[in-house]
Amino acid sequence: MLGTYDVLIAGATVYDGTGAPGRKADVAVKGGRIAEVGQNIQATAARRIDAANLAVSPGFIDAHAHSEFGLFINPPGESQVGQGITTEIAGQCGFSPFPLSSRACRHSFFWPDPRRPEWPELDWQDAAGYFKRARSRGMGMNLVPFLGHLSARAEVVGDEDRPLLPAELRRLLQIIDDALAQGAPGLSSGVAYKPSTAADAAELTDCCRVLSRHGGVYAAHVRSYEAGALAAVKEAVEVAAAAGVPLQVSHLSVAGRANWGQGAAAFEYIAAERRRGRRITADVIPYPTQGLWWGPRIVLPSRFKYDWRQAWGPQARRIQGELQAAGAVERLARELEAHPLTDEAAELKLRPEDLWAGLHIVSAGAAGADLVGLPLEEAAARRGVTPGRLWATLLAADGEAMGTVLFSTDEADFQAAARDPGTAFCTDTIATSPDLVGASFCGIQSHPRHWGTFPRVLGLYVREQGILTLAEAIRRMTALPAATFGLTGRGVVRAGCWADLVVFDPLRVGERGTYTSAVAYPAGIEMVLVNGRIAYEAGRFTGELAGRLLTRDELSA
Repeated sequence: MLGTYDVLIAGATVYDGTGAPGRKADVAVKGGRIAEVGQNIQATAARRIDAANLAVSPGFIDAHAHSEFGLFINPPGESQVGQGITTEIAGQCGFSPFPLSSRACRHSFFWPDPRRPEWPELDWQDAAGYFKRARSRGMGMNLVPFLGHLSARAEVVGDEDRPLLPAELRRLLQIIDDALAQGAPGLSSGVAYKPSTAADAAELTDCCRVLSRHGGVYAAHVRSYEAGALAAVKEAVEVAAAAGVPLQVSHLSVAGRANWGQGAAAFEYIAAERRRGRRITADVIPYPTQGLWWGPRIVLPSRFKYDWRQAWGPQARRIQGELQAAGAVERLARELEAHPLTDEAAELKLRPEDLWAGLHIVSAGAAGADLVGLPLEEAAARRGVTPGRLWATLLAADGEAMGTVLFSTDEADFQAAARDPGTAFCTDTIATSPDLVGASFCGIQSHPRHWGTFPRVLGLYVREQGILTLAEAIRRMTALPAATFGLTGRGVVRAGCWADLVVFDPLRVGERGTYTSAVAYPAGIEMVLVNGRIAYEAGRFTGELAGRLLTRDELSA
């Protein structure tokens, strides 16, 4: 008797997520789940897709991103879904949309302020309230919302970045316990950010012990990704081990040329700790650059009040206006020639020569059009001026049209991450759409990773460079993070599992965004299914909001 299915993907090469080689098979979908995987399935279907020259894999799982507000405001989440992401682990770096109060909300990078009148009200207080409100909005992909330690701590101390008093620690632990009891599936920390830099290992261990009673992963944005990176990773490992919880080390790479090699050392250390039986995984952003916001962040003196968390355009126009005053460009040029490093640049252990060699001009107006693509050092030599003077001159002349990226990480460190079987991939971005780039909930300037992280891995690191096999890359994008975060029934192509699927062309897949034009959907992603419904097809979004908010009880449902 012939079966009847919702979708039948016929003749594809199926990479099932386990790391096994691809095999020719059909995939049948019904009621949101994979109903059958096999050759020459004889069935009728509401939609039959000829995938003879295409690959099918589980939907990609973004191991670390920040769409907890973004997906609420813009439910389709086009920038994520368009690159094949069907599930995101959100609430990272210590920031979460709960608890939500006037004390806590100010400490989210992703707090949507100023707001637009058409955006929905943020009218909840706790985790349960957020879960209910987010579900009422619908979403284009699945979202796993972690509780942020920083957000919980800010509820207790507000702006005060200091050690907690005993009563305050008890209140923090109760807030964490409440959120986890309401269904938050994990805990993240970001002790590089105020007001949580004063949280020591003992405080973090106490918080993770609460997590251990409920079950879940501790995702750590460690204390440093620069000079102290290895020590910071060791601290996170010891905290998780003392509390008895699994650890996910967030976006693990090391910045600053003087620190290169620490990334490889960190992965060697993690591998050794795994051999001791400790449960440690990691994720990595597969780009050698910091975002476009890093140029002004590490160059502009503090008097300009540049906030890297907000959109560059309005700030650039303001700063450009200030530089029109008599003598203002000369003053800035002399400052940069004498003291080119901000405090943050110093933390990266950047030397002035590394700074100007690492910063590349990726966009410019008329004044710098002939310099696009060059390091500041080389561009300045062409003009016969110092790099600091060139920076000041271009900013005054071109304003927001001038963009730079910092090449600060070592390719060898990424190679170490690529070789590590326990390292997944992440975007570290906020789901958005082309017409919302720069909105207050995602004001950080766009980077190609917002639109093409996972296709970049498949195109550059698999097809072009051969660093990973296609089967292994897909495992690291799917089954690995699914197992890490307890997503039973996701991350593999198998009968009975949720039908989160990507249909792609392995000969074409790749990112299309660039540093000068980041907003571009990738090549080769032909179709994306979320929970059995087609969300994206041939470059178009269908309008389906088939994603689910996955609390602890629903991770395995």
